Amino acid sequence: MKAEIALRGWRFWVIHIVLPLEFALALYGSSSYAAFSLFSIGDLGQSPSHASWSSAIFFSGRAFGMFLAPWLSRRFRPTPSLLASCFGLSASSFLCGLVGDFYLFLGLRLVLGFFSGTAMILAQFLTLRLHPVERWPNVITGFGLLLGSTFAFGPNLGAWMEEPVGWRAFFLDVSLLHFFFGGLLWAVLVRRKEERVAFRFDWTGLSLLLLSALSLQTAVVRGQDEDWYNSTWIVLLLVVGVLSLIAFGVWELGEREPLIDVRLFLQPHYSIGVFASSLLLLLAFGMLSLVLLNLQTIGGYTPDL
Repeated sequence: MKAEIALRGWRFWVIHIVLPLEFALALYGSSSYAAFSLFSIGDLGQSPSHASWSSAIFFSGRAFGMFLAPWLSRRFRPTPSLLASCFGLSASSFLCGLVGDFYLFLGLRLVLGFFSGTAMILAQFLTLRLHPVERWPNVITGFGLLLGSTFAFGPNLGAWMEEPVGWRAFFLDVSLLHFFFGGLLWAVLVRRKEERVAFRFDWTGLSLLLLSALSLQTAVVRGQDEDWYNSTWIVLLLVVGVLSLIAFGVWELGEREPLIDVRLFLQPHYSIGVFASSLLLLLAFGMLSLVLLNLQTIGGYTPDL
């Protein structure tokens, strides 16, 4: 830690520029895509209702990437894990720009979201390691401002790139940027000889949560097209999602090293904080994604407008 804090000169500044840029690039992949998702889904031969599906599955992947980032950091060390995330983002973005099958594209969006989540967490973690603890609030605040900026500038960036070059070129350009940033980080980040830390990961809890999230989000985004409870598939997805979520809660209560300490929800201030932040994100994402989709579907707006 002392060696990293003492790092100065051009290497110090390159790291402090590239890590936030990689964080922002991984973050903006969702909000920028929202501006032209209808175009990509239309080119892949699907109805407009599938656009929200391709966004929702990305967020599911990102959530699980965030959950797995601490385990990856301990198991494979932080720097190699971040580099793998950068190059994983590059590869999955590149493939998203090439594929012609919607369901393959959907799977790649899940992978893209996963690497996005791990890159966002690890970029923050490695930046914190360059500073003493008393400076950590400043660093976290800076990343928080980048996080908030995605709702203000992300759709504009996506529309600005989609209009002249198309959505496939957007993914290809983003792929090149991730590869470039990953190469820079490979060149400048200090790769210390670190021992792998023994860390018991709650794979059962992760599997139950993943099954619940994917089942419920698929039921929600496909319910309108499948006529909700008149569809056996939608009913089955809802049952699997709810039962998996209940099983997850029961499992976490008995787990010594849980994925999520569900007992924290017994504390009122924690529960209120989680509910309030979830509600704010729901409203922000609603304005970001649903309004954009509806304006383009009903009002005939272009992504740029």
